[in-house]
Amino acid sequence: MVTSEQIINEARSWFNTPFKHQAKLKNIGCDCIGFVTGVLENIGYDFSEHYISDYSEIPDGKKLKEKLDEILKPKNINDISSGDIFLMSFNSLPQHVGFISELNHQKYIIHSYKNAGKVVEHCLNRFWYSKIIRVYTLEI
Repeated sequence: MVTSEQIINEARSWFNTPFKHQAKLKNIGCDCIGFVTGVLENIGYDFSEHYISDYSEIPDGKKLKEKLDEILKPKNINDISSGDIFLMSFNSLPQHVGFISELNHQKYIIHSYKNAGKVVEHCLNRFWYSKIIRVYTLEI
């Protein structure tokens, strides 16, 4: 049984992995989808049959959401907790994923962020929270 602490510890071990479109290798390169997939694979989940490696830099948001709804368990967005996976919308399209984390009772997000050029963790402030359209949990 995997715990949220194991998920977050693995996600944090990816810090500073460079952003690289369609990659999912810790310390080598990953995009947001590759980051989430890589973390989950490293803690024992096999997503190889679900992983889609041929997508544009702006993924098909509808297809991404449908795939996440199929393989993960959606939960109430107001009940986010450490270890959850978020789906964010930019320009009205679902297109960004990562993990919810927590430090000192404050919520954060960990994600492979193109603008930062790497995997980072920062506070889940109003801006980021407003972008979340769906939250998923692994049945842990």
